[in-house]
Amino acid sequence: MPTASLPSLIFLWGFMGSGKTSLGKKVANRLGYTFQDLDHLIEEKEEKTVQEVFDDSGEGYFRLVERDVLHQTLEMKGGPFLISTGGGTPCYYDNASWMNAHGLTVYLRQKTGILVSRLTGQGGRPLIKRMPAEERADRIHEMITQREPFYLQAQRIVGPEKVSVGEILDKIEG
Repeated sequence: MPTASLPSLIFLWGFMGSGKTSLGKKVANRLGYTFQDLDHLIEEKEEKTVQEVFDDSGEGYFRLVERDVLHQTLEMKGGPFLISTGGGTPCYYDNASWMNAHGLTVYLRQKTGILVSRLTGQGGRPLIKRMPAEERADRIHEMITQREPFYLQAQRIVGPEKVSVGEILDKIEG
């Protein structure tokens, strides 16, 4: 059962590989919230995978669609919702301030080394997919550095030492 004092929208922020989806599903279940992944909502709207949207229309178009779908979360039925955002969502347009105004924002802050380890073997992420494996670590570090000021605008920050379901729940409920 959702806690009465919590908002109907909780947004999880963080870099790709930080656990927004895997941990988010568990946290949503424990809170009695419905889990939604913003990328999946975009895929439903566009009738394409995120990768296909990037390939066909570019990152600029993707970011416009992302903002529109994000704003449409206010109209979703069946909540309350815990929404896993894309890694870049808080960094574009007014998305960070919009999410702060319409729900509770939680940044899952992982150590850069952990993220690099998780992502260097994964070529499937749109922003690093076509990059040679030996260049991924530097690019990931660069992207985290660029995005961190946006992520730090979140109302709650979890990590980087403990990023667990219990820690996230403590931050959300506390």
